[in-house]
Amino acid sequence: MAILSKSTYRGVEKRYLVPHSGKTLFMFYTYIIQSESTGKYYIGSTQNIEERIVRHNGGRSEYTKNRGPWKIKHTEEFPDLSSARKREYFIKKQKSKKYIETLIAG
Repeated sequence: MAILSKSTYRGVEKRYLVPHSGKTLFMFYTYIIQSESTGKYYIGSTQNIEERIVRHNGGRSEYTKNRGPWKIKHTEEFPDLSSARKREYFIKKQKSKKYIETLIAG
């Protein structure tokens, strides 16, 4: 059984798992954001959601620049980047706004 823990470094919060073995496992996320100007959704994965939304809103992501501001609508946690990316690609493969809105609604 692992323990979920948090730490803050330079104002950025990181969530991670500490298994009984003592090895730290950082959390990864699949996220859905929505443009407040166009209503379009963007699906991605990252280790730091707060930093990533700043990058999206700052125009440092090709698809999302000039379409913001963006707001986080849905997140899911995973123990590794591979799992987060698999979930991201699964959601994208659905090609369905209705599916995305079902996820957001919970």
